[in-house]
Amino acid sequence: MIASPRNTHQRGFTLTELIVVIVVIAFAGVALLQFFSLTRANAPTPAQITLAEQLAQERMELILGTRHTLGFNSIVDPCASGTPTPCSTVSGYTITVRGVPSGAPSPDNWPADANPLHFRQVTVTVTGPTGDQLSSLVAVLGNY
Repeated sequence: MIASPRNTHQRGFTLTELIVVIVVIAFAGVALLQFFSLTRANAPTPAQITLAEQLAQERMELILGTRHTLGFNSIVDPCASGTPTPCSTVSGYTITVRGVPSGAPSPDNWPADANPLHFRQVTVTVTGPTGDQLSSLVAVLGNY
């Protein structure tokens, strides 16, 4: 009796296929690392973010403190007027205040009636040297 050769086909990957897969993964990894290093290079540093948050907090506290000093019916940004104030300025950083009337404080800042539902939203935004918004604070003030 003649022995017939059995089908000895084995499944698996060849060494060449494994090397090709490793090379493709290596190229993809290098491309991803270069992409992330480019995006990280333009990102603000933690020191810039911290400084921006401190500037925003300082301006918001000045606005709220001025409101308390002048009376709760008046709201004004003390740094927007020409009077000398303890406002900080840091080169390259821009502070924008929205929701506060410009000019001198007056009782006209709020509506004349005593409606307790009148609120005003004050937003302080700080942009950094690259023009990116680094910090934003929002306060809701009531007419009381």
